[in-house]
Amino acid sequence: MDEFWNSKGIDQDAPDIRGCQISLAVRDELVNAPHEYSRLYSIKKNLTKEKYLYLGLLAAFIAGFGLLIFSVANQNYRQELGKVIGRVLGKVFLEFKILFLLTVWIILNDILRGYHWAGILRILSAATIALWLAYFVFIDIHTNHGDILTKNMIWKMVKWYRQLEGNRPFHKGQLLRLRTLIVLEAIFIFFTFVLVMMAATGSEGIFLVSVFVLMGVGIFLFYLYTRRFAHNLMDIDMVVEHTGRIRKGDIDTRLQLNPGSDLKVLEENLNTIQEGMANAIENSIKSERMKVELITNISHDLKTPLTSIISYVDLLSKEGGLSDEVRDYVRILGQKSDRLRLLIQDLFDLSKVVSGQMEFHMKTLDLGKLIQQTLADLDDKITQSGLEFRVNLPDDPVLITSDGNKLYRVFANLFSNALKYSLIGTRVYVDLTVEDGSAVAVIKNTANYEMNFSEEEITERFVRGDKARSSEGSGLGLAIAQNFTRSCGGDFHISVDGDLFKVILSFDIL
Repeated sequence: MDEFWNSKGIDQDAPDIRGCQISLAVRDELVNAPHEYSRLYSIKKNLTKEKYLYLGLLAAFIAGFGLLIFSVANQNYRQELGKVIGRVLGKVFLEFKILFLLTVWIILNDILRGYHWAGILRILSAATIALWLAYFVFIDIHTNHGDILTKNMIWKMVKWYRQLEGNRPFHKGQLLRLRTLIVLEAIFIFFTFVLVMMAATGSEGIFLVSVFVLMGVGIFLFYLYTRRFAHNLMDIDMVVEHTGRIRKGDIDTRLQLNPGSDLKVLEENLNTIQEGMANAIENSIKSERMKVELITNISHDLKTPLTSIISYVDLLSKEGGLSDEVRDYVRILGQKSDRLRLLIQDLFDLSKVVSGQMEFHMKTLDLGKLIQQTLADLDDKITQSGLEFRVNLPDDPVLITSDGNKLYRVFANLFSNALKYSLIGTRVYVDLTVEDGSAVAVIKNTANYEMNFSEEEITERFVRGDKARSSEGSGLGLAIAQNFTRSCGGDFHISVDGDLFKVILSFDIL
């Protein structure tokens, strides 16, 4: 029959088929044609899909409309339901939310455009789904607005990596970061090369887009690494400067590094150390102040009765008719009371200079003449000691700025110590030189006892080099000399080399 049929209908030259009966046989179960397109099967399949689609849309519309009425009628329950939905959505990763939104968008697009017509039910159902979806998005943003972007698998992986890096020592953490960067860059380069080769063999633009994306990610990671490395260098420089300030005595300024710095632990440790040092210094100053006040008060309180004792001893020494034995007792009382007076005076002076209550009158003086005057005042004791003093002073004046009375006390204490503790028959050397703009005075003597002490220990209060205490002395002479010298603008050092005891004083010359 096909040969008689054309686009305009049946050919006029065709046989007359009027009155013929045409029969059509169709199977009860329509199946897809195995080798060609089956129009009837496609129509039946679309009608079946259309039926289930309308049922689903009807159910979605009824459910959405019912939930809408219920939420309007029960506002308290709606608020509680919104909180529950927000908490549930807050536990879902951002990647799954985006995937769900894309899936719903595809479904809605299929509902409205996938068939030949869009009925009112489709439009209402799609609008209902879109409204509820917008409601869920609004609840999610309102409840989890601060955590939406950070609640994702990439952020979790970054946090896990940072925690892994932070649990390692600083140098191992930096090496791990460098190795991770190298591995990631190698992976990006490999996939970029693969995509470039795929794009070169075809005309797919998606390959080129992927190449640019991978290149951008690789460059961004390298930028992050270099920026973090630069921040670490800046933080290290700040730590070096801060330790320099601590070395100079600044324990009040706290170290503040960049937020999220890899050296944050070091910042906390240094600040904690500074706080501990500040507390220790404060407690030490408080303890030292209390000791100074105690010594000052005791010294002041002892002066009054001691003055009376000295006065009465002096009266007894002038009393006539005393036996020789009683006079000897009076003489010993006078010696011991004088020694006690000197000890109390030393305590009082030391406490005043340590507490900063002693006044110093700074004037220009010749250090060489001051040493000569001190030695001249002790000439009788030097002659009786059996020691030979070798004095080497420059001919030209050595001018410094200091308190002459206090400095005289310093040299008097040092020369007295040399007379007390030098080995009989040895020499005591007194030298004054000018070195690099400083006047340096050195006193050297050979000790008559074993010097088993350190340079720091001997300058402590009530510490004597002669452990047996066979000679007179309070143990305050070197402590007073050290504090007076430093308060007069000089430096005071002690050196012990075997039996050689050496004291070095230096002052800036004019």
